[in-house]
Order: sequence, then C-alpha cells, then structure tokens
Amino acid sequence: MQNATLPAARSRSITQQDVWQAADALLLAGQRPTIERIRLHLGRGSPNTVSPYLDAWFAGLGARLQDPQAFAAPASLPEPVNQAARYYRRAAARYR
Repeated sequence: MQNATLPAARSRSITQQDVWQAADALLLAGQRPTIERIRLHLGRGSPNTVSPYLDAWFAGLGARLQDPQAFAAPASLPEPVNQAARYYRRAAARYR
C-alpha cells in the first residue's frame, strides 16, 4: 500500500484580524455583524472566540467612523480599487 501525502492541515483558529475583516465586510454588505454571521462568513470559529473580538470591533467602530482615513485603501492599490474605496466611504458617510 502506498502512503499518500496529505496536504498540511490549515489552522482552524481565528484571529482578531479575521473577525474584524469579516465584520467590516458584513457591514459594507449592509448586514449587522453578529457572532453567527461572522462564523458563517469565515466558515469556522467558535462563538467563545468570536465574541470578544467582535465586542472589541464594535468598541472601536465609532472612532473609525470619525476618522475618514480609517477605511482608506493603502496607496499601493491600483487606482480603480482606490476609486471604489472612496465611493463606498462617501456612501457610508451618508448614513451617519
């Protein structure tokens, strides 16, 4: 019997950055970030892991909304991506 090489197992743990990026994506999609939606978006993560990261995301959201550069795209992105980011930032500002 031949021994097949298995692909390296991907880490199933999630990070604060994972949760924050998922929460940002959900918010931009018009959905309220919740523990369950974050878990569905990521495809993994326990509620006990997601919850404190999501609480921290909500705690910092107000300050991020007050800082127009908080959601600015990095300068290294192509101009069409920067234009799209400016469009979404302006659209989001209308709902403050």
